[in-house]
Formats: sequence, structure tokens, C-alpha cells
Amino acid sequence: MNALQKTYNSFSSGMDDENLDKLLKSSDAIMGRPASMLLARAGIDASRTEPFYLLDNACATGTLGSRLQKIVDADVLEKSSVICGDIVEPSLDILKKRIEKDGWVNTKVAIIDAQHSKLPPGSFSHVTIHHGLHIIPQPDLVLEDTLRILQPGGVFALSTMSKDNAGWVPDIRSTFAALPFEAALPNPMPMTTNGHSEWADPGGVKRKLTEHGFQDIRVETIRHTQHIDSAEHFFDCFAMMMSWLVNTYWTPEQKAKYQGSLKRRMEDHLREKYDGKGWDLEWTMILATCRTR
Repeated sequence: MNALQKTYNSFSSGMDDENLDKLLKSSDAIMGRPASMLLARAGIDASRTEPFYLLDNACATGTLGSRLQKIVDADVLEKSSVICGDIVEPSLDILKKRIEKDGWVNTKVAIIDAQHSKLPPGSFSHVTIHHGLHIIPQPDLVLEDTLRILQPGGVFALSTMSKDNAGWVPDIRSTFAALPFEAALPNPMPMTTNGHSEWADPGGVKRKLTEHGFQDIRVETIRHTQHIDSAEHFFDCFAMMMSWLVNTYWTPEQKAKYQGSLKRRMEDHLREKYDGKGWDLEWTMILATCRTR
């Protein structure tokens, strides 16, 4: 588990209902539309009539699963099977509440390490990893395991952040530049936190899938707009990322002196920057689909 995964683990532990709702809404605002697009490219959409057996790996709090439940015909869901797997247990605890509250059909939750799933060979018609291969420490192991657990001709669909992504980065940079000390930030901001930069590049994604023997590879770059209502909304959306940046790049002295006032400083800066109005963030993401032999 890398630093970002550990931050998510601690951040989501013991979350109350109000903050849980904010987390799910912000996740869906960023990842929801791309999740629907990824499912459509994998052949799981409103037009599907055949049952499927899906593993949503590195599922986090279930953005893709939520979209699937809304899109796919109820009769098809009744005949299908979905497993949502992740290694971060607090995420799965949140997901279990979500499944129960929203009445998801034929969906199970399991602690699964995408690098070593230990699931039976040929178990699934589809495997999805929506925003995981740029974070998981050893993505090559994930590809090997995915090949093993997919049925012949099975579909693998994945998404990652593009190296050209802006998203929240410009506003983080301007906020940190306005702080009363030199706050360290990497430049450029890495879109992979596992050291495998190929997963933020369309050519690198295609090369990796080819090396592992996948067929019918399709890789594309998409753009997605997220509206931010206010400075407070921005912080609600990206509080976890702020925590990760502070814990990764600030010195102990900086954290002791300034971490407690960061929320106020950020919100004040963004209100001034955008004249108290809302604004849009532009996300650039990579979607890829492929098949086993």
C-alpha cells in the first residue's frame, strides 16, 4: 500500500454520514461520467441483453458500480454477478452501506488485492479498474492476474489520469504559492503515484497491454468538466488530496505551524481568485479496453 492509499485509508475511517455523503458526491462528480463511458466501451450499458460476470477491481467507494446499477436493465442485473474488490477496508465499509442503502442487485464486496486476487482462473467475463493502475504499486502484477481470472475473450476495461491532466492542480499551486512560506510541490505534478509513469500516457498504456498479450486494444483520451460551486466546495472535494500533499511534501515544522490553518487560507485565496463565484475544473483521463485471447 503506497502513501496515497494509506492516506485514503485513514481519511475514510470513521467518517460520519454528512462527510460520507460529501465524499460520494465529489467522487461521482469527478469519476461518474468517465465510469459510464468506460462501462459502455466494455459493452455494459443500457443496450446489453446478456448476463455478465464482473469484477470491479480497486473499486474504492463504488463510483463505477453505482453507475452500472443505474444504467443496466434490471432483468439483466438479476441474471448477472458483480464483485466489488479493494484492499482498503474503510472504502469497502463505505461501499457496503452504499449497496444496502441504494439496493444494488447481485453485488458482493470482498477484500481483494488486485496484484494477487487469489480468485479462480476464468471467473469473469469482465474486469474493470476505474482509476487504479496509476496508484497500485505493481501494475504489471495486476495485468498478469487479470489475464488469469478473465474468461477466454473476456473484456478488461481501465481508466487512469492523463499526464496532461489539470484538474485541481492549478488551484492547489496558486493556494500554496499564497502561503506565508515556500510550500514544496512537485513540478510537473505526477499523475501516477506508483512511479510507473507509462500509466499516464496513452502510448504507454497501449504498450503495457500489448506486452501482456491483450488483444483488440483501444486507448483514448477524454476530457471531463467538473463544476465547483465555491471555495468551500473545492476543499470538500479535495481535502484528502490536500492531506496527502501536506504529509508528503511539507516538513514537520511546516505541518505543525500551518496545517491547522490551511483550510481557511485555501478558502480565502480561492474566494479572492474567483470573486466568490463558482468555476470549472477540466480533467483529462485515459480510457482503455481490450480482450483476452
